[in-house]
Amino acid sequence: MQPMSVLKDFIIVVDKPRGQSSFWAVNRIKKLSNIKKVGHTGTLDPLATGVLPICVGEATKISDLLMHGDKVYVAKMKLGERTDTLDAEGTVIETGVASPESVTEENFLKILNFFSGNIIV
Repeated sequence: MQPMSVLKDFIIVVDKPRGQSSFWAVNRIKKLSNIKKVGHTGTLDPLATGVLPICVGEATKISDLLMHGDKVYVAKMKLGERTDTLDAEGTVIETGVASPESVTEENFLKILNFFSGNIIV
């Protein structure tokens, strides 16, 4: 009887936890699979959680196709706080209350447009 062949070219979908980087997820797969050719299909911020497809072996050849596909993000907002790092991880340095009249769909969409498209940091 022949030994079962080992899977070496595949895509695995990781549910990346908050606080870990995409680089962390790739390194974890490298260690677990003992395969050196591993890459992700788009960086998720360490604060983000969610689906991170990781290509292993020959599957890395299609990672560009996956990176350029449409993606959907779901976000939560907390109004009225500003932190020293401008994200949820920072220390709150200012609090305020927005008037209900200022929280309109038009204002909300205007702010969301700031986060759309190509963002170069």
